[in-house]
Amino acid sequence: ITLRLQLLKAMATYYRGDHRPAAEMLDMIVGELRQLGLRHDLWLACCFRLWCEHRLHRRGTRRRELLDEVRALCAEVKVFGSYPRWNSDVRSA
Repeated sequence: ITLRLQLLKAMATYYRGDHRPAAEMLDMIVGELRQLGLRHDLWLACCFRLWCEHRLHRRGTRRRELLDEVRALCAEVKVFGSYPRWNSDVRSA
């Protein structure tokens, strides 16, 4: 429950426009989600982390790695197409 609350806090931080602090929070959360095997929450955290990269105008290896991970997780949790905003953001990434 605590980890999910941290994820919600990071998401709220992102929506407030504080993209750098949100990215830092998400970096810590992603590792824990990976260890616990919480695939859907990991997918959501990686999506928000990718959006942070986009909002911070960062290009490069880290962004490509995040995009690859999000796509792989989509295949696992079968969410592609479920979230219209996500679809357009990933296609533009």
